[in-house]
Amino acid sequence: KRNILLPSCLTEPGTGRAVYHLTILLSVPRVEVSNFIPCGDSSQAIVRYVDQGSSAMLSCTDLRPLHAQFRNLPCQAMAAGLAGLVPARGEWTPEDNYWFNNRVSGKQLVGRMVDVPDSSSTHMMVELVDTSHPTEDHYIHKQLVMEGRAVAATR
Repeated sequence: KRNILLPSCLTEPGTGRAVYHLTILLSVPRVEVSNFIPCGDSSQAIVRYVDQGSSAMLSCTDLRPLHAQFRNLPCQAMAAGLAGLVPARGEWTPEDNYWFNNRVSGKQLVGRMVDVPDSSSTHMMVELVDTSHPTEDHYIHKQLVMEGRAVAATR
């Protein structure tokens, strides 16, 4: 974990921990502040939705401290990576990220957990399968390789 200097208005008193909920939605998504961009009255916070897994940049005025009874609930989202792949060009390019997001966003996919590095890890390696086609499954990792975006990882 990186140490991020947050202003006192964004931290839980006595802990320095920053866990919030948004005030602009009817539901109360829990977020964790991962970075802070000071800019006077329009300061921004980069947050991770701890129960959905996505990230966003939000106005600090949209955040409120999370009630104490909800602060210690376990996060429902875990970080994951695609198993058995490495980027074909050494790093994932913006085009690769765009391709992946277009391929998986808004879809219900089957995830098969392949590896968890150790029992204390919050990161797992998965294979993703699109089963929406009536006669065949589409494996996301195989599509990345076929399109030249990824290569099989060597252990």
